[in-house]
Amino acid sequence: MKPTDKQIRWLWEQCGLVLRKGKILESGLQTFDTWETPEGTITFTPDIDLNNLFKYAVPELDRREIAYSLHSGRQVISNTLVHHAECWYWNSETVKQMEKAGLKTRFGITDKDLVVAFSWAISKTLGGE
Repeated sequence: MKPTDKQIRWLWEQCGLVLRKGKILESGLQTFDTWETPEGTITFTPDIDLNNLFKYAVPELDRREIAYSLHSGRQVISNTLVHHAECWYWNSETVKQMEKAGLKTRFGITDKDLVVAFSWAISKTLGGE
């Protein structure tokens, strides 16, 4: 299931992108919504694709010092090829204790679209719904 516009916005905001809402000027003209990214301002919401996930979302896992491991695979369910993405992660404060105990927290997501599966796994790791 593809994320909603609200969920996409939440993910990019968690990754440090800032949405600047458009406004109506005195002249009556309306400005566009823009996104502030590390590279500058863009006038569209970044797509959920592998390039943007690895450009914005994966570095956010690093910034938060979340130890993680991304995995993907394929399987056939009811004659349909689906992708399975997992994002294993550990909180840096407890990583040593958890490793000693052999514990990991993970989110496994299955979807027909690998990008959608990865975006959900990363979003859940960052605390999303």
